[in-house]
Formats: sequence, C-alpha cells, structure tokens
Amino acid sequence: MKVLLGGPDHRITDAAKAEWTFEMHPTCGPATLDRHGAIAERQPGPRSPFWRAVTLWGMQGWRVDADGRCVWDEPPSMRVVHVVGRQYVFLAETPEAIAAGSAMYPMDLRRIEVVDPSAAVPPAAQQRSKPCRLVSV
Repeated sequence: MKVLLGGPDHRITDAAKAEWTFEMHPTCGPATLDRHGAIAERQPGPRSPFWRAVTLWGMQGWRVDADGRCVWDEPPSMRVVHVVGRQYVFLAETPEAIAAGSAMYPMDLRRIEVVDPSAAVPPAAQQRSKPCRLVSV
C-alpha cells in the first residue's frame, strides 16, 4: 500500500478576495482542502479564480510571506500593436512603459496602429481561399 501526501497546506487569496486552503501534490497538482484539513469532496470548477491564482503563484516562483500565505501578482495588462503585415507586438502597459513612450521600443509607436487584442488575427488570415477543382480538358 502506498500513501501519497500532498505536502504542507498552503493558503491563497484569489482575485475575488476568497481565501482557499490547498495542498500542492507533486504529481497531481493542487487540491483544495475542507475546514478539517481533508481533501474537499467538491473541487473548484474550471472557471474558478482559484486556478488563475494558483497558476500565477506557481509561475512566479511559489513565493510565501511571513504568515505562510501564498503571494502572487496580477501580470500587467498587454496591448497588441500592429507593426506591418502579419507582424504584431505585445506591449505591457506598465507605468514605466507608458512613461518611457517609444524610447523603450526599437520602433516609433506613433506610426503604428494599435489594434484590439481580440482582433489580433489579421483580416487576410481570416479569409479562406475556395477549394480548387481540377478540370480535365
């Protein structure tokens, strides 16, 4: 019989300010715990803010503060800038980047069209060509 332990209990607060207690299993990943410290019967759904918080916490180096709470930061918002043709650049909208202006990037941003991130695919790539039929003559 093998017993797998998930390790120490962690506490994390998601973006909605809900606090979660979980253990991080080395093979199975995070599992939320109930108030008694056992693995909760119902785990958070795939759209729960818990998963984003735990994922960013892991990507940012599993930092823990003095109280034992997991520390994670929301990444800066990005904007998509159309350079030319099918080339796009993703720029972080941090205070430093906004203050630096175009001096932070090798191109002049005043001459580049800023597009909506949801429309990052150029219109030419969205159009599909019609299938060709071979015709014997």
